[in-house]
Formats: sequence, C-alpha cells, structure tokens
Amino acid sequence: MRRSMIGLMALALLAPGPALADRNAANACAAGLGSDARLIYERALPGAAGGGDLPTVVKDAATALVKAGQVARASARGAAQAAGACLKQL
Repeated sequence: MRRSMIGLMALALLAPGPALADRNAANACAAGLGSDARLIYERALPGAAGGGDLPTVVKDAATALVKAGQVARASARGAAQAAGACLKQL
C-alpha cells in the first residue's frame, strides 16, 4: 500500500500541470506575432513567467529594445500590446 501511494505521488509531481499548458498557449500565440512584438515577448517572458507585474515587465522590455535600436519607437506601443496579450496567457 505504501509503495503504491509513493508511486502515485511521484506521478502527480511529474505530470504536466496548468503552467505548462499556459506556457504552450502563450508560445502558440507568440508564434503569430510580428517581429517587433516577438522580440518584446521574448525579452519580457522571464519576468512575466516569474510572476512580475505584466504591464511593467512589458513596458520595461519594450523600452530597453527601443533604446537598443532593436524596435522602432513608432511601432513599440502596438508591438508591446500584442506581446502583452500573449503573455497574459501565462
């Protein structure tokens, strides 16, 4: 009895949970993003997945990419909104 209980607990810990499903959904959403939004998504992903404040994480990522010349200032707001919509699925 004790062995089967330990086995069931181990299986429960190894089973993919909602976090993995959410990450897959966010990544699927990001696959359809434009290049600027995709850069922002990738830059903001660690902070968003870590439970950071989503608007702040996305804004900081977009600002850093604009300052680095990787995202055009004119497209940054729209790209950040698109990336944020995908990151909300985490």
